[in-house]
Amino acid sequence: MKNTFYLLLFWLGLSLKVPAQAIWSMDFPFAGELPSNEMTELYQDEDGFVWIGTTNGLSRYDGYRLQTFQTDYRHPGRLTHNHITCIAEDSAYLWVGTRKGLNLVDKQTYRITTPGEAPLQTAYIRSLCSDGKKRIWVALNDRLLESRFPYHEYTSIKLPSPNGKPSYINSFFYEKGKERLWICTSNGIFVYTDSTQELRHLPPVGQTNSPFTLFQDRDGRYWLTTWGEGLWQLLTDETLRHVEYIRQDIQSPRGKVADSKFFSTSQDDTFGYIWALSYNNLYAFQYDDRTGKLIPVALPKYIDTGKMYTKILKDHDGNLWLSSYDRGTLLTFHTETIRSYPLNDLRKTLDWMPNLLTLNRDTQGRFWFIQDRFGLCLHGPQHGKTVFATPEIQNLTVDARVTASSPVSGGLWVAAPHRNQVYLLTYEQGTFKVNRRIRLSDASGDYVPANQMEETSDGKLWLRSGGRMLCQPADGTSLLSTPDSLHFTAFAHRDAVSVWASTSRRLYIIKVKGKRMACIPHPLAFQNHEDEEVRFLCPDDSGGFWIATSMGRILYGQPEDSVFQDFSDRFDTQGMTILNLLWRNHHLWLVSHNRFIHYDTQRHNLQQYTSSDGNMSTPIFRDQAAFLSADGTLYAGGRGGFVSVTPPPSSAPKALSRAVMLTDFKSGMRSMLFNPSGRYVSGQPDRHTLTLQPEAANLSVSFSTLDYARSGKVRYAYRLEGLDTDWNYLQEGENTAYYQKLPKGNYRLVVKATDRNGQWQAPVTLLSLTQLPAWYETMWAYAAYVTAAFLLIFVLLRLYLQRLRSRNRLQLQEALTQAKLDYFTNISHDLLTPLSVISCVGDYWERKYPAEERQTTVLRHNIYRLKRLLQQVLDFRKTENGNMVLRPEEGDIFAFARQLCTHHFLPLAEQKGVRLNLRIPKGECRGTLDFDKVDKILYNLLSNAVKYTPNGKNVDFIVEIRQNGTEKDVVFTVQDEGVGIPAKEQQRIFDRFYTGSNGRSGQSNGIGLALARELTALHHGSLTLESEPGKGSRFTVTLPWVAPSATLVQNHPEAQPVDAEMSAPDITAPEASSPVAQGPSPEAEEAGNDRPSILLVDDNTQLLEMMEKILGTKYRVLTAENGLEALEQLKAHATDLVVSDVMMPGMDGFALCRKLKSQLETSHIPVIMLTAKQSADDRVDCYEAGADGYLAKPFELKVLAARIDNLLRTHRNRQQAFRMEDHVRLAELEYSSGDTRFLQDMADCIHTHLAEEGFDLEQLSGHLNVSKSTLHRKVKAMTGLTPLEFIRNIKLKYACEMLSRHDRNIAEVAYATGFSSPKYFTKCFKEEFGLTPREYQEKEK
Repeated sequence: MKNTFYLLLFWLGLSLKVPAQAIWSMDFPFAGELPSNEMTELYQDEDGFVWIGTTNGLSRYDGYRLQTFQTDYRHPGRLTHNHITCIAEDSAYLWVGTRKGLNLVDKQTYRITTPGEAPLQTAYIRSLCSDGKKRIWVALNDRLLESRFPYHEYTSIKLPSPNGKPSYINSFFYEKGKERLWICTSNGIFVYTDSTQELRHLPPVGQTNSPFTLFQDRDGRYWLTTWGEGLWQLLTDETLRHVEYIRQDIQSPRGKVADSKFFSTSQDDTFGYIWALSYNNLYAFQYDDRTGKLIPVALPKYIDTGKMYTKILKDHDGNLWLSSYDRGTLLTFHTETIRSYPLNDLRKTLDWMPNLLTLNRDTQGRFWFIQDRFGLCLHGPQHGKTVFATPEIQNLTVDARVTASSPVSGGLWVAAPHRNQVYLLTYEQGTFKVNRRIRLSDASGDYVPANQMEETSDGKLWLRSGGRMLCQPADGTSLLSTPDSLHFTAFAHRDAVSVWASTSRRLYIIKVKGKRMACIPHPLAFQNHEDEEVRFLCPDDSGGFWIATSMGRILYGQPEDSVFQDFSDRFDTQGMTILNLLWRNHHLWLVSHNRFIHYDTQRHNLQQYTSSDGNMSTPIFRDQAAFLSADGTLYAGGRGGFVSVTPPPSSAPKALSRAVMLTDFKSGMRSMLFNPSGRYVSGQPDRHTLTLQPEAANLSVSFSTLDYARSGKVRYAYRLEGLDTDWNYLQEGENTAYYQKLPKGNYRLVVKATDRNGQWQAPVTLLSLTQLPAWYETMWAYAAYVTAAFLLIFVLLRLYLQRLRSRNRLQLQEALTQAKLDYFTNISHDLLTPLSVISCVGDYWERKYPAEERQTTVLRHNIYRLKRLLQQVLDFRKTENGNMVLRPEEGDIFAFARQLCTHHFLPLAEQKGVRLNLRIPKGECRGTLDFDKVDKILYNLLSNAVKYTPNGKNVDFIVEIRQNGTEKDVVFTVQDEGVGIPAKEQQRIFDRFYTGSNGRSGQSNGIGLALARELTALHHGSLTLESEPGKGSRFTVTLPWVAPSATLVQNHPEAQPVDAEMSAPDITAPEASSPVAQGPSPEAEEAGNDRPSILLVDDNTQLLEMMEKILGTKYRVLTAENGLEALEQLKAHATDLVVSDVMMPGMDGFALCRKLKSQLETSHIPVIMLTAKQSADDRVDCYEAGADGYLAKPFELKVLAARIDNLLRTHRNRQQAFRMEDHVRLAELEYSSGDTRFLQDMADCIHTHLAEEGFDLEQLSGHLNVSKSTLHRKVKAMTGLTPLEFIRNIKLKYACEMLSRHDRNIAEVAYATGFSSPKYFTKCFKEEFGLTPREYQEKEK
């Protein structure tokens, strides 16, 4: 009878079911990281860290990662033994008992020590217990040790042996309220009372009297576990004099026998269940006050009750930790209820994974949903069965994506995207029916699928079709529509009278008034981004609106607000796709693909639920498959079925604020908290302070709220005060701050975290951190830096002053030399003009007195020397400015060297009594060099050699071609037997302005050898010196030999071709000169005034007089002293050529040339420019001004005369060729474009009046708009013809063209070209071309 009663109670217990989704089960996330999966002990310390004892070491868990302590080859002696038996703590240490000794873990530094008592270092520690203050009890077999802070003294209590057997301690339990220690031993229960220090032995329990553990529940009941006699309840009074034991008969669900081996118990805070571990099973019991018995509770199937568990630990949050010999289990308890609807019958019937596209519930509690690729289904939660639509209904709903419940009919509205109709479906008597159809095109004539529907309590059906709002009244009258001008993106109803709808910018109230819909704008406006529109709209009871946009923003606005407030950061929706937004009874739900966010608008609490929480069976949700029930429960469907989430009641306690704890800090991969190194940290770090050595880098600091049930959902933000100015926010699941290298100084790490409602808690300071300076950043180092800086400044200042004085001396010397050079450079230009006068006098003297050849030769030789000296100064100036340019040309190198010595140095050597020996190979050696610059190099070397060689000594000049690898070099050697150069001066002999100390300084300006070195380098050659004082010197010039067909290339400015006459070296001997101008020829004398007329313009009257006197024998010469006078002369006289100086007062030569070339009357006159400037830029300026020729002073008059003759002769030849040409080819005269255009205009005018016999000079000048005199002068100068002769010549040229075509006879051609008769035409034609027209035609056939 008794067994039957207990079986009845057990059956009643099995009928008690816990709300399944209120308990979530998960494996220990760190199981694979433990040093051993055989867990022997679980403990949570005061800070919240969970400690796991195993058979191979101790581990600490912080919600993210494990930190293990064990003895191994890297850490020998860290623990006295790796098999952990028990754990307890006091205010400073964690006490860890092992099979061999006791270990004390400092909770701040995690340093491990052992007690001073010898037995505690090696004894088997059976159990540990703390009173929560300063005392720890240690169980050593049958002895009890009491330790008091600071652990210097131990009080030993030996337990009595009532039956002669030792009382081995199994476990402790300290009852804090009554200050007594319960001791479970192999001889029963002993109770030690603090106040009386009395040890009482309680009556035996069961037959073996060997209680294993004792547990007290929250109602004060005591529960005993035994190994073999089951689970007992202990009843006693305050005095412990009356003790009673009640055994709980627990039937094992596996063997159908009583379960007798229990070893661990606990009680949860949510349901108050007593949880017990037996050898066979995990149990949850509910205590029955009426019967005094424990009634088993049926646990969800996903909780593994048959695992080999070893202990139950309830943490500070009420979670239950179940350690095992395999993988432990963590049970978490929740006030909200999550229920899954996996729709298993749909899986079996259709053999498909449930994939819900829409989800609704009718008034009878039935769930209507659209199954992807199938259509409509109906699920009854009472019997858990699913009804599938008939083929007809299935065909109507297979592609449906929008549905709405019908509160009036209890059915479902369905809209398919490809159908013009909306259907109302009902389910009655086991059959689906179509009760009503609405044609969407009835509203406006066109059809747009419905994308949102809702039915209000008065039976109106509201639809959003594209951007229009539609309304179907309950009486079935015509479908109403809003205007097309408004594009609505979402709507929701607050009551049956009106509906709220939104565009992308504003809210509207939509009301039905008779047969039309009124849209009333609301003042509350959006501040949307471009292309952002409202996706969901939810009005609340206070008149406000919640809005979700297409960019993931959550907005809220009240009627009194002007704009919406942004709650996106509060909900953390960045990057989230919002599928639905629902509100009811202060519960706001946000649905995305894999999570829900619940926000209590009254308590301002926020919770997040992911598809992995609470054993949800639906991993992916759909936008249309979600709705809210009246109590705020969310129903959401998708892949795998659907779920319901009931939020916590409003009366549920608020989430407690949780402290953020520092869990570890590392430098690189090394933990400075658990494995400190003197290389990276100074002193012993702890959880609050850290001092880093200068070598520490890549610092990472980890932290945790120790919220084990939701560690993956906590967000952290940190800031290192002293370095960071803003908070650094981490994503969910991240809990580490990183810093690469900290500057020296003191810092504080401040961290804040979110609570269970998603609210940010107050920040806390986790770590005070000091970064020590490197040796070079210490005060001693800075003092050394300052001292070294002062010493360096002193040394540098002294060196600078010394160098400044030396540089000032050198600069003064160079400035004086440079001033002399600048003076000579400037005066050189002024000297060239007088030199030109002297040269002209020499020319005149040579022509006038041919018998005075010797004096003329001396005069020319000195003019030549003076010219070379002036040119050397100018060339040196060019090398200084980098303006010296190579101008290579082809020539005979041997002949050039031979001529240089013969004309210049043989007479000088004979005069000084020095023997000049020439060793130049015979024959010809053609190559490409800049002969002008080589001439200057050799001239300096030879002149120095002859100058400093004593009488009777030798100077050798050697020229040879040497092979240099694959190339050839031209080598010039000048060797003398002079005074020589000291060795210390040989390195400076080529320096600018250096004159040496051998007595020659008075004979040298110090620039000759420097110029020679510069010019040699310009050729990419070398100039070397070998000298010995008293024996002479050898200078060797080595230049690359370039074949005549090649071109010499230099690194400096590119070689530019110039006129041959401007670039050719002057290698003509002075004595070889000939008279410039001969006497007038007989033809010239006959011609008289027909001599060419030239205009000489120069401000130097002497030069002007000499040129006029000499050139006047051949030309008709006009003179002017500046440009203005020249213009007056040109107006008064016809001039064939102008010779002008550049530098003149008033109008200079450039201005004169530009003026002449710009005027029609003078643009044809050739101009030759004379200037003392000889650079390439000066020549370019001359030609840009329009000059036809250029001569540099000093010049020889024979060269000027040759240029004048050449220009005039070329001009006459072109005129004669043009006259004899039988076609009009004006370009052959080679005038400027303006003059050619003038002639072409004349030719065109003549051609226009070709047939006019009387076309004359007056008509031509009128057409050309010029005077007859100007026309006569210009045409005569350009063509050699008078205007009338030019007209006749052009007409005859056109006649040639007509005759060559053979389409007219001679008479027709004569009249066509304006001649009065064929006879006169024939006469003129023969005079012009030497042929008759008939003969010309015959020739052209």
